[in-house]
Amino acid sequence: MRELDEMLKEPEGAGLAGLAANTFRKYRQLGLGPAYIRISARCIRYRRSDILSWIESRRVKPAHEVSDAQ
Repeated sequence: MRELDEMLKEPEGAGLAGLAANTFRKYRQLGLGPAYIRISARCIRYRRSDILSWIESRRVKPAHEVSDAQ
């Protein structure tokens, strides 16, 4: 459980999400990325659990999965 609360720097968070660091930063600036912690004006950290939750929230089910469930 402690691993999920690990604090990651932006490049590490981007790697976990499978994104380039610049893309990850842009998502944060646009309010589209995962929750983050602003420690200071130039120090941003991400909880591993927040990134994993954000990735899961972006999951899209294929149409055949949706129709099979009904």
